[in-house]
Amino acid sequence: VEAVEFFSFCEGHIAKIAKIKERERTAEAYGIALRKFRNFTNREKLYTFEITSQLLEKYIDWMKEKGNNNNTINTTITTLRVLFNACRDYYNDYDLGIINIKNYPFKKIKPLRIDLDAGSRALSIEDIRKIINAEGLPPTLERARDYFLLSFYLLGMNGVDMYYCTTSQYRNGRIEYSRRKTQRRAGGSFISIPVSSPAAELIEKYKGEGDMLFNFFI
Repeated sequence: VEAVEFFSFCEGHIAKIAKIKERERTAEAYGIALRKFRNFTNREKLYTFEITSQLLEKYIDWMKEKGNNNNTINTTITTLRVLFNACRDYYNDYDLGIINIKNYPFKKIKPLRIDLDAGSRALSIEDIRKIINAEGLPPTLERARDYFLLSFYLLGMNGVDMYYCTTSQYRNGRIEYSRRKTQRRAGGSFISIPVSSPAAELIEKYKGEGDMLFNFFI
């Protein structure tokens, strides 16, 4: 079994993505997430077997202490998960039974609750226009703006439902899902939302990997 150094893999993986014109912003977001995690660990090298659910929980607590809100923490952890999955896919050959990375620490990590209505006030049409037309935003603010707009376009779809949304739930110009908050109740709460052109553009911009619909969750 080969010991895999996580930071080195991520640097190479991000460099490859950065060469693809349509994915330059994705590479930038991945780089920000990697630097943040590296800053937390204060390590030059970190092997994949050292990345445990306990380490991730400590990372979440560290981000809270730094003043990060739940949305930022969720997106950061999800981006880290995407990088870890890419690392596993590269070093593991499931067809041949070659498994260099056996652990999967993200299985125990649940997204933090996001209350989009907390402390909010009604926005005017002019406020919404200003948000839509804002230019020259730093990558993190642009992503936060786009996250807000996509939720707005999707009739208030919340962060947890976005987190778990899969590509199979987006078809025929609609997103169809059952709210996780109510899915354990009899009948659940099934929602079918038409996807407008602005929403479709954002979905394409933040296309996830594998069966994940979004990669918001930098």
